Order: sequence, then structure tokens, then C-alpha cells
Amino acid sequence: ISESLLTIKEAARILNIAKRSLYNLMARGELRFIKIGSVRRIEPSALEEYKSLHMYGPRPKVSSKDWAS
Repeated sequence: ISESLLTIKEAARILNIAKRSLYNLMARGELRFIKIGSVRRIEPSALEEYKSLHMYGPRPKVSSKDWAS
């Protein structure tokens, strides 16, 4: 594993939500996590995935030259 795993407390702080809210996201399957025994850990990429799926507002414009290979 190339990225370090976050504790529940660390992940909740990053998302600026309560730990209970983070547990609810995991229980509903909205946030991926790793369970090691009775301990849950979250990969930073899982937080980025969650944030990107729940991002609202205008998307940045992409020029047509960005699509060219």
C-alpha cells in the first residue's frame, strides 16, 4: 500500500464532519474503508473519491485543446 491509512478521527477532520457522520457514510456504503479486526481505516483516495462524487456547483471549463492527444 503506497498511501498511509487514516483513522476515523483524521478522516472526519479532513471532511470537517463529526465522527458519527463518518460512521454513517461508511454504514450506507457511501465511503470506502478497510476493516482490520474491529478497527476501520480509510485511504486518502477514498476521501477524494467521496468528495468528487459529492461536488456541486459549476465545473471548470475545459478547452478543446485539452482533449487533443
